[in-house]
Amino acid sequence: QVLRLLHPFVPFITEVLWEKLLEVAPERGIDARLPNEDLLVTARWPIARSEWIYAELGAQFDSLRALVRAIRDMRASYKVAPGAKLQARIKVRSERVAMVQASAGFLANLTSLSSLDVGPNVESTIDAAISVLPDAEVYLVGAVDVAKERQRLNEQLLSVDQQIKSLGDRLSNPGFLAKAKPEVVAQQRASLENLERERTRLSETLLRYS
Repeated sequence: QVLRLLHPFVPFITEVLWEKLLEVAPERGIDARLPNEDLLVTARWPIARSEWIYAELGAQFDSLRALVRAIRDMRASYKVAPGAKLQARIKVRSERVAMVQASAGFLANLTSLSSLDVGPNVESTIDAAISVLPDAEVYLVGAVDVAKERQRLNEQLLSVDQQIKSLGDRLSNPGFLAKAKPEVVAQQRASLENLERERTRLSETLLRYS
């Protein structure tokens, strides 16, 4: 059935494998015999069976896939060299620790980790990149150059402050308020609120590197 599913993607390879499989196992099937065809291209398409679907296993796989994506995204965002082995710490609820630990080797191989620490009380470090997921927090230790990150955040903060001042001056100008359409004024005020929220976020993040 796996060969049937792969056939549209690698038909020449799967057709040869099908022929060899017919020679060594002319009768196949787990609990019932599967009908055979001389050619894979004419074989019956697999039929999904609901009793073979494990929702919990699927959810675990989705969770592990999210962890792999989070670590890879952090490596890319902070330009970590592909061959660099970093430590990761994953903070999860106690009941999920065993599941993540059981896949530690899998996670390490897919994300180039030197070690992996999992638990409900693991903590970040000042040089760790952080990714917050619905059911976990991931800390990639050593991904952040603290001095460069502090400089980058200060530059962003300066830019946001300049934009806030510009919008603030405009919105406090009676001439602008008298001439601008109400929807334009509302849009500018919304932009100012967004910038102020961004400034708060940047300031809080900067404190972490102080």
